[in-house]
Amino acid sequence: NHTISSVHNFDSWVFAAICHKLAKLGKICQWDAGTKNWQVLELEIVRRIEWFGSREISNIAWALATENRMTPNIWGELVWGELETAALNHIHEFNPQDIANMVWACAKAGHCSHRLFNSLVKAIVPQINDFTSQEISNTAWAYATVNHSSPELFDSIAEAALPRLRDFSPQGIVNTVWAYATLGHSSPELFDTIAKTALHEIDKF
Repeated sequence: NHTISSVHNFDSWVFAAICHKLAKLGKICQWDAGTKNWQVLELEIVRRIEWFGSREISNIAWALATENRMTPNIWGELVWGELETAALNHIHEFNPQDIANMVWACAKAGHCSHRLFNSLVKAIVPQINDFTSQEISNTAWAYATVNHSSPELFDSIAEAALPRLRDFSPQGIVNTVWAYATLGHSSPELFDTIAKTALHEIDKF
């Protein structure tokens, strides 16, 4: 409560870290910071939105989605709309972790902005080989969840994933296969390789 009451005194990166850590603590310990406290944080997010960089934006989005701060009402749409605008303004700064967190958060929160997802494709494709296996599968899952088809993106994901499929967790493989099937994006070589990989590790599924 003391931290929440003092958030206006923190630098933007510290504020974003507080949001992220509160959500992570809640996820790990099944602890709830409370709706009123998150409403205070959301007010502060909107107030200082122009001060955040790409890492702060993606961490805050991840925190809100993890805490199920969704968009079923006008206030939720405002908060996520502000985060979307900020992300678009800093799109050139996003690294793979920022991108994966942002698209996962938007998909989980139900903020299906095709403008943002279109813009992020341009940031993802040149960096796709720098994505971890989890970031690749989370990104594929997010795009399929919001029903945003992008042949360019999914072709690049397949190319990046093929040599690293053994690094994918069973859940990562499932999410990736589900994403391609959901969007109807054909990738025979990827699916053949996944099938062979899965056969050797079927006991882990």
